[in-house]
This record gives sequence, structure tokens and C-alpha cells, in this order.
Amino acid sequence: MRIAHLFTDGEYTEVLSLIESESFDPKFKYYVSTYKAKAYFQTAQYDLALAELNGTLGQWKSIPELNYLVGMSHYKKGEFEKAKNVASEALKQNNQVWSRYVLALSHAELENFTEALRFAEESASNGIDDAYYLAGVIASKLEEWERAYTNLEKANKLYPDHIGIKRAYSFVLLKLGYIDDAIAVIEKTDASMPEGAELLSDTVSYLYSRGDKQKALALLNKKGSAVSSSLLTRQQALLQLERGQDISSLVNKLLSENDTSFGTNWLKIQNYIAQNKFAEAKKLAKQYSEVNQQHSFLFTSVVSLYEKDFEASLANAKEVLKRDSTNLTAHKLSMLSANELGNYSIAIDNALALLKLNPDDKQTVTDLVFLYTKQYPNDFEQKLVDEIETQVLPSSVVDSLASYFLGNGQAGEAEKLLLAFSEQISYESHVNLLNILLSQGRYARAEEIAKKRIETSEQKTMPVLSLIAVFEAQEKYSDVSVLLNTYQQELGDSKEAALVKYTNSIAIGNFEEAKNAVFSLETFGVSESLISVFKGEVDFKQGNVIEALSHFKSSYAKSPDFGTAVYIAKTLVRLKRVKEGADVLVNELDRINSPSKRQYNVVAEYLHKFNLHEQALRVYENMEMQFTLTGKEYNNIADVNLKLKRLSLAEEYVKMAIAKEKSPLFLVTYAEVLLEKGANDLAEETLLEALKSEENNEYANMILASVYINQGRKVEAKRIVEQYDTVQSVYSQKWSLIQSQLK
Repeated sequence: MRIAHLFTDGEYTEVLSLIESESFDPKFKYYVSTYKAKAYFQTAQYDLALAELNGTLGQWKSIPELNYLVGMSHYKKGEFEKAKNVASEALKQNNQVWSRYVLALSHAELENFTEALRFAEESASNGIDDAYYLAGVIASKLEEWERAYTNLEKANKLYPDHIGIKRAYSFVLLKLGYIDDAIAVIEKTDASMPEGAELLSDTVSYLYSRGDKQKALALLNKKGSAVSSSLLTRQQALLQLERGQDISSLVNKLLSENDTSFGTNWLKIQNYIAQNKFAEAKKLAKQYSEVNQQHSFLFTSVVSLYEKDFEASLANAKEVLKRDSTNLTAHKLSMLSANELGNYSIAIDNALALLKLNPDDKQTVTDLVFLYTKQYPNDFEQKLVDEIETQVLPSSVVDSLASYFLGNGQAGEAEKLLLAFSEQISYESHVNLLNILLSQGRYARAEEIAKKRIETSEQKTMPVLSLIAVFEAQEKYSDVSVLLNTYQQELGDSKEAALVKYTNSIAIGNFEEAKNAVFSLETFGVSESLISVFKGEVDFKQGNVIEALSHFKSSYAKSPDFGTAVYIAKTLVRLKRVKEGADVLVNELDRINSPSKRQYNVVAEYLHKFNLHEQALRVYENMEMQFTLTGKEYNNIADVNLKLKRLSLAEEYVKMAIAKEKSPLFLVTYAEVLLEKGANDLAEETLLEALKSEENNEYANMILASVYINQGRKVEAKRIVEQYDTVQSVYSQKWSLIQSQLK
């Protein structure tokens, strides 16, 4: 009894002393030995714990609690394979949740992250609260950010003061772009504690690196006063320097703590440079040689670069590299100076040195491609490809070169390059390659590449999503369903998976599944306005028009959006409230500051379709003032004017359409204008030209029949009418009218 009380109170050393000093009735042997093993474990004496478990308690395999103790003892000793094996056997015998937790921990250490995440989430869902934190961290390693967010959000609610959870949670929020949410987490952290100050510093650095300098400075100003950290003062100085502010007072504060600090003197030189005080900057750089000659050269190189003395900048950077060939800043300075001097060979050498030291430096990769265009202007593409193949250059150059091609409208060159290195390229470039193939209608090739990526990738989630996109482009919704089922474990319970399930369910008409997906999306924190759109879309597809309209209006009230306005208009059409729908769209155009060409077209086409021609014409006129029009758009304006009997304007616009492209559609519009003007012969000639490429064009044939009637050629008109006499179409009523004119 006393042993149990001591153990419950956490007096583990006392438990061991009592057991060693007392003799116990043999019938309590296993009871005492169990507490002895547990006390050894709690005092980190794992070898002794295992000895006790394997000795007196030799039957531990049949007891779940002792199973856990053995597994965790091996885990704590760093024997992860043994821990995994013990837990695996235990799971087979008793299916206990603690075995899953040990498996999660062990698999994570063995870097089997997919398995680790599965066991961590199973542990969490079965009552082990610590497992939410573990699952969140593992999901982050797999870059499954939504899954990480879900687990860490729960962990943060369970343990609101746990600094490790706050660090992991805020990191994931930042990765997902939820900057304000991440800042809110940091603001609740005690920055006066070392761990809190470190988290604040890391967050400020991250915000600064992604360009959110205003938010970084605001966070520093709000929380930094609680921290006596020179690191945060330095960050504050750097942010203020970026904003063009004089940071002398902050620098002097830092120098009062350590006047030889490299970082602080670097800031002081940067402050001089910002104020064009090059003489003072050079003087400080020279004086620093008394502290560190190497850093003095570096300072001088920087000052010379900004002063545009590129020879001096290169010379001083070389001095640094003689002493330390791994100095990243010196290589960067050498590259920049050599480029300005037109010495591209030296610039390339330093760019390559930078990439060997830091292969993930995307800016240097971009710089390298630019330098090759200068050094080898006639064949830089082939030179780069050859040197990637021979591994002179890292494969990351492929991504940058492909981006260069795409940026210059050379999709064909980008495609050739990405296909040649399809198994080495980044996921972003993989998506670019698929988009190129899809835009060309080469679906089979896109499928082949997407499937290969899944086979060769350790992490399946993003490659699976890219294959889904390929299937969706072909409207292969059943294939999407198969893929969702096949990779259910890899996709997990994520926002991306729920969104795919929603769009696919809508496409195949499985509305119950679509509703389930919407429910899942709500749990992932998708905005209320978007959820309302999803609910409205499901109701609209099911014919629940009143409910759909309510959802769409609710969404628009929360977050006005052109797409939602279009949904409202479409729903009003179903309710035969066309004019009301038109007002919604016209008002939406007025609300938007600078409507896009597509938005103008959507509204104008709606108005034209429902015979609101005057309004349609005003929208087209506004569009014409803002944008260069296509042939189709000129033709649409011609058609509106035709309906309004403004024949001169109609003819003017349709001729502009035909000047851009001699499309059968435009020729037919022109023929209609000519018919209205009584120019029957020219109308006939125009229609016959249109029918050369589209002989079965029903509308063109119908207009031609009308022309023949006007010309008194009823036999030819009757011959055309008879071709369509038994055909049911949208033009049946008009054919009947033409037939009545033949009697």
C-alpha cells in the first residue's frame, strides 16, 4: 500500500529505496517487481527496468501495461527497431492504444513517417492527447499541412501553454498562409521566457523572409518590449532599415552591449550605405580589421558594391575566399560584382560554388540561368542541359530554366526540358508540365507522367492530386472516384481531399456524398461564404432553387464576389425572375473597381441572351473602352445591334469581326445584316461561303432559305426546308414560319 502511495505521489526514488530495504511476502513478488520496474523507468534507469521486466516479470508479454513499459524503455534507449517490434507484437495480442503510440514514436524516429502518422492519429482518436502533437509534427514533416493543422489545433486547445505545440502550430499556420492566425498564437506566448523569445524571433524572421515586413515590425513592437534580447533588437533594426529609417539609436544600443559584434557592425555599415555615407562606411570597414581582418574585407566589398566600384568589391571578396572558400556572402558579392564587370565566367563559378554550399537557393539558380544567357547567348539552353546531364549543374537548375522558357512564351522548349528530366523536377515544375500537356489535349501523356510521379514519390499526396487534376480535365469522374478510394490513406482527412470529393460528387450527381464533403470542409475552417456557395450549388443541382438562392445570397452578404453574383442570377432565371438576375449582374459590375474582360462578357452575354439588348450594348461599350476586342466579341456587338435594328452599326462591327477571322459564325451574322438591309444577293454569296466549311449548319441554311424566298426562288427554299422538315430543333418554330411563306 505504501509503495503505491509513494509512486502516485511521484516519489520514485523513495519507492526503490523502500523496495531494497524491506523484505516482502513472496506472494507480493510480482506486485513489488512491477512497481520496481515502473520506478526504474520513471527515473530513466531503462536498463534496470528492462532487466526487472525480463527477469522477475518474465510474463510481461501478456500484460498490456508492461508491454508498453518494455517498448518505451527500448524507445528511450534509442533502440527504435526493438521498440517497434515489441509494440507490433503487443498490438497483435491485445490491440491496445498504447501499443499504437509506441509504434508512432518508433516509426517517426525510423523516418517511416507515413506509418508513424497513421499510428499517431489512431492513438489520438483513442484518447492519448499527447498524440495530437506528435501527429501534427509528423504531418509537417510529410508537408501535409492541412493534416498538421487539424492535429496541432487540437493539441493547442488541450495544452494552451505548451511552447513546443505553439511553435509547431504557428509554423503550420504560416505555411498555410494564415498569417494573422499565427500571429495571434504568438501574441499569447510569454515572450519573457527564453523559449517564447526564441519563438517570437523565429516568427519575425519568417515574416521578414516572405516580405511581410509590416507585420513583422508590428509583432516586434507589440511583443518585443517584453524581451531583453539583442537578437530581437537586431531584427527590429533590420526591419526599420528596410523601411528607410535611420537605425543609429538601435545600433548604438547593440554596440553598447558588444562593440565588436560582427552583426551589429554590419548593420551600422548598412545604415551608412542607406544614407549614402560611403566614406564613413569605408572607415568603419577598415577599422574593423583590428577585430577581424576577414570581416573587414567583407565589409569593404559590400561598401564598394553599393558605391559601384565593382573592381574593388570583387578584389575584397576574393581576399575573403582565399581564407574561407565556403563564405556564402563573399561568393554572392563576387558573383554580383563580376556580373556588373561583364566577367560572366567568374560570376558563373561563384554561382556554382553557392549552389554546392546551398543547393536549395532558388535565387542563385535563377541568377545562374541569367548568367548563362550572357556567357553563351547563342546556345545557353543546350549548354545548361548538357551540364545538368553531366551533373556539373544541380537538377534544381531545370526548374529555373523551365520557368525562364515559360516566362518568355516558349512552352515548347519548357516541355522538352521538363520531359527530359521529369523524374528530377520539383512538384511545381511537374504541375507546369502537366498543364502544358493538358493545354495541348495530350491527356494520355499527362496521365502517364502523373502516374509515374506517384510510383516514384515517397510522399503520395500531392502527386495523387495532380493525377486527379488530369482526370478532371477529361471529365473522367469515375476514375477520380477510384483514385480517391485507392489512395484514401495517403490523402487522409484533408481539406484537399474533401474539396476533390465535393467537386467529383457534384459532377457525377452524388449529392449526398457532396453534402458529406461540405460538412468535412466546414471542419477544416473553410470560410462561411464559400461553404454557403457549396451548399447552394448542391441545392441548385438537386432542383431546390429557393434553398439554393438563400445560400447564394447568404454567401454574397458575407463576402461579395462576382462568381456568387453569377450563381444568384442563374438561380433567379430558374425562378423566371430574369430582370432581377440582370440587375444583380449589372450592379456587381458597378461594385467591382476594375472588372475583367471575362466579367464584362459574362454580364453582356446574359443580357443579350434574355433580350435585354440596350443594357447589353452599354456593357459592351464599356468593355470596348477598356480592352482590345476579339472577333467573337465584335460579332456579339454586331448581333446586339442587329436585334435593335441598328443595321449600320451591326454591319460595321461584323466587318471588324470578319477582318480578324473569316469564321462561319461571323459570316452568318453578316448575312443576317445584309438580309435585313435587302441585299439578298450579297447575303446569298456570304452564306454559301459559310456553308463551304459547315454545310450542315442549320441556322445558316435557315437564313439561306429566307434569302431564296426573298429572291422568289421558292424551289431552292423548299429543298432546304425539306432537309429539316422532320428534325426537332430550337429552330422548329422558325422553320414553320418559312414553310408558311412557301404556300
